[in-house]
Amino acid sequence: MKPDPEPLKLPALDDWVVEPAPQEEVRRFDSPLKVLPKHGVCLWWPENGKDSLHPEDIKTGSELIPSNRVLTKTICEHPVDDKLGYSTMKYGELAFRLKPTLWLEIESDGYLIGDQVQIKSRFGKNQVMIVEIAEMRWNRKQNCIEYKMLKSGVPIAQVFLNEDFRFSARIGEILDARERLLEARDKSMLGF
Repeated sequence: MKPDPEPLKLPALDDWVVEPAPQEEVRRFDSPLKVLPKHGVCLWWPENGKDSLHPEDIKTGSELIPSNRVLTKTICEHPVDDKLGYSTMKYGELAFRLKPTLWLEIESDGYLIGDQVQIKSRFGKNQVMIVEIAEMRWNRKQNCIEYKMLKSGVPIAQVFLNEDFRFSARIGEILDARERLLEARDKSMLGF
């Protein structure tokens, strides 16, 4: 019969010394992580069918996907839904919870439905006006977002691209971080 091996003796926690990592190693992991929100489109019906949609959101989710609407994906506000693997998908004021599914992540222009923007003249191509973004749709052929606008609540037939307009702050409204970035970006393009 073999004798019992001696128990492993570990040093006390206070005796552990961890040397700092070399600076070259730290720089390798310096890049920021990709975090939500993200933007994309659900061009296909989820492979798990309605099981991918939260039971309370089947009606809304079924109306919004599959389509070329540009959705904003965020973390679920309710911790239980988050633990179950749901993300919140938003399209303007509409929202639904969806489990991971096949979707095409796209680079956002920074704008959201409801933003107030100013249409640029573009050398007389467009009429200059203040409008609100009503819809955002992905154009697969041109790989860009197309925007539908409202002027005083009335839809405009023309489709716009992000180079056709710039952010326009509403008078008296406090800008959030995203809106301040849009405003700064547009001002820098104008040379301010």
